[in-house]
Amino acid sequence: MGKKGTINAALSDSAGGIATLVLVCFFFSGLTGLIYEILWTRMIVKVIGCAPFAVSIILTVFMGGLGLGSYIAGRTIDRIKEPLKLVRIYGVLELVIGGYGLILPILLVGFRPMYGFFYNRLFAHFMVYSFLTFVGCSILLLVPVICMGATLPILCRFYVTKLSHLGSHAGRLYGLNTIGAAAGALLCGFWLINLLGMYGTLALAVVLNTIIGLVSIMASYRGQRTEDRRQKTEDRGQKTEDRGQKTEDRGQKTEDRGQRTEDRINGSCGIKNSDIRVAGPD
Repeated sequence: MGKKGTINAALSDSAGGIATLVLVCFFFSGLTGLIYEILWTRMIVKVIGCAPFAVSIILTVFMGGLGLGSYIAGRTIDRIKEPLKLVRIYGVLELVIGGYGLILPILLVGFRPMYGFFYNRLFAHFMVYSFLTFVGCSILLLVPVICMGATLPILCRFYVTKLSHLGSHAGRLYGLNTIGAAAGALLCGFWLINLLGMYGTLALAVVLNTIIGLVSIMASYRGQRTEDRRQKTEDRGQKTEDRGQKTEDRGQKTEDRGQRTEDRINGSCGIKNSDIRVAGPD
């Protein structure tokens, strides 16, 4: 029981060592998330049309995907017991989001002729075209937005180590992510697109996501190596302690054998003296 408590304490210390890094990464994760939302909305609207309902469909898919990702992660994330593995999973999700940011413009090139056909044939059929727009946006966006939605439960599972800290730690994570999202919307809408253009801004977001992902994965592996070394040191110390205990036990056994031998000798001497005393008077 004591050894298990030591291991858990070591893991908690290691997780706490990268907590600040996780908070910084999650701030920039929120920033890139809103940059993607603005850019992808503008890109997709050019394909499916710029009517208000088209923007509403995109936002519906985006927010629904975030909720779905959070739900899926919340149902499965408690199965993972190693805190540092959660950081590694978060880093992989960020890499997937960044990679999809590069792929989406290519996918839109393939969708453009298809939606041109739908628009020309189904323009008069509002509900049918809206449904096809919803399906197309879901196909295009569900993968990255599900990954985005999954990041909050994963990091909450890592960052919240005590139930008494649930409100403050979860609120800190969500607050920083939301502030980052607001900063991303402000920077992208007012400056970045004007300075870098849509594709330049997209490249910046992809680079930020890649950095977040790689830093998180490397921090996770580095923390794991530290824990492995600490565990090996503890194991060596335990083995040394066990060897010392065995040596002490052997010494005790040797002492016990010596005591029994001495007792037998003393007993034998006592019997002989008694025999001599009894035989003398005869």
